[in-house]
Amino acid sequence: MRVVQLNSVALRGDAISSVIRTNNKIDRQHGGADSKTVVELFSEMSEVLTMAYKDYYDRQSIRTRLAIFMRLGNKTHWLKLYFKSLKQYKPQAGRKAIENADIRIWHYGGPYQLIHQFHDGDVLFYHGITYPYLVGIPEVSYKGYTALPTLRSLSPTVVVTSEFTKSDLIKQGFDPGAIRVLPLFHIYNLKYANTRSDRVRVKKPQLLAYGRYAKNKAVPELAKICNEAGIGLTHFGENKMMKEFRKEYMSARKYANDNIRILPKQVAIENFFEDSDIYVCNSYHEGFNMPTIESMAHSLPVLVRRDTAMGDLITEGREGYLFDNADEIPNLAYKIMKNYKSFSLNAWKRSHDYNLDNYKIKYLKILKETSAKRSR
Repeated sequence: MRVVQLNSVALRGDAISSVIRTNNKIDRQHGGADSKTVVELFSEMSEVLTMAYKDYYDRQSIRTRLAIFMRLGNKTHWLKLYFKSLKQYKPQAGRKAIENADIRIWHYGGPYQLIHQFHDGDVLFYHGITYPYLVGIPEVSYKGYTALPTLRSLSPTVVVTSEFTKSDLIKQGFDPGAIRVLPLFHIYNLKYANTRSDRVRVKKPQLLAYGRYAKNKAVPELAKICNEAGIGLTHFGENKMMKEFRKEYMSARKYANDNIRILPKQVAIENFFEDSDIYVCNSYHEGFNMPTIESMAHSLPVLVRRDTAMGDLITEGREGYLFDNADEIPNLAYKIMKNYKSFSLNAWKRSHDYNLDNYKIKYLKILKETSAKRSR
């Protein structure tokens, strides 16, 4: 069985990138000897989107993308990356992999540029981006909405990361019976961090948050509330690629003090687990928030906004709490601290549901269903 994973852009360390490469590895381990990750047939850079942007055989689109990035920084640096990308760019191999595959798995993480290559009955991984929440970016919103009807008409098996995203796609007309929920996974195999819950607790909780400084993440709001409540906060995430990120980063930095650290993305999140008590996700929209389950795997209770995908991850009052308004965060944090060991242990136990072994079982089941569907 020849399986191909498709995405026009993937960056190392990005959640979609991790899923694509993990799927590819599982395919190879289970009889998919010819499985390929199409993105790896393009140029692959660790930090830059220099791959085919418009479609996988239009080399001119790389030059267009380069022009955009050259405005952002050192032109010599981007030019070197551009020439390197041309050497690695293999459109014929990408086209052949798509056309010869028995199962094509499309990873839809934005306005998808390869839509004209989608086949009837293909598998569509819809990575949690629901376009009503992107109205602040008209071009992206428009492209997303115009692509979805075409994809829907091709009767795909749709894989989403949460019940939240499933319900949104149903509202947009997708067949509920064709949608499978396959949450993302963490790669940790840790013992319960008993030392954290048994140590002498400080009176004020130390919160941890992670994510790009995008508007929907509401980082300045979180920093302001923690500042006013006098509780600790460490937040870090990307602040370089877009003006919006930089603006939000600087807005949050206004509230930095001895208790509140607002950092650019410089180190791994693992470096902060030991010094933190609770992970908080203040995003107004999340399709799935990887640091939440990673924190739970490290025995941290969590606070997450209600009516987002994060509601799938916790049972209210067990692993943490859901909140409707960020003003609730300080009081809920103190409630967790009063019974910390119970919340911490429950969070660690719940994280087992989101490990790689469980993901693999569910993913292979989807492949089996798809293969049976195509053979009929």
